[in-house]
Amino acid sequence: MQTSPKGRQSWLVLGIFLLTLTACSTTGTRLPPEAPVDLSGRWNDTDSRLTAEAMIKEALGGPWPQRFPQLMGRPPVVVVGPVLNRTHEQLNTQTFVKDLERALMQSGQVQFVADAGQRQAARQERQESGAYFMLQGTINSLVDELDSTRAVFYQVDLELVDIASNVKVWQGQKKVKKLVERSKTTL
Repeated sequence: MQTSPKGRQSWLVLGIFLLTLTACSTTGTRLPPEAPVDLSGRWNDTDSRLTAEAMIKEALGGPWPQRFPQLMGRPPVVVVGPVLNRTHEQLNTQTFVKDLERALMQSGQVQFVADAGQRQAARQERQESGAYFMLQGTINSLVDELDSTRAVFYQVDLELVDIASNVKVWQGQKKVKKLVERSKTTL
């Protein structure tokens, strides 16, 4: 059985149409929030959470959290200040700040003071109690790219400052390096 040229064209058009439909479909998969997913090689939620947890563990492992209660008779009070984005990407540093706050609170080693907006609202109800320490820092990045390969280096620098004396009681640094390779597609 032979197919006419018009019949072949119809099958060809139908095949291209079906291929287009399947190529354009989108699917979504629900994952646990702690599951690491790195699609683009950019700073993401996993980087934020793991960096915050590691840096807080390091900060609380130093001598200052043990010395403070001995001198003052109470646990240190901490507030997380600004973390500046100095990367090549547009980052919402507030997610990192919240990861830092959560790691500090879960440590049980320090008392925690609300941020400025929360304190302003609380001031209307009661008089503010001050923090002794402020945690602040920056997130920086460097990009090295050649052809379809890109290396992205992130450096998070945090410091804990005694508010009364302006003495830095802890300084920490966490580095994250990612290699991103784009596939070369040709048609």
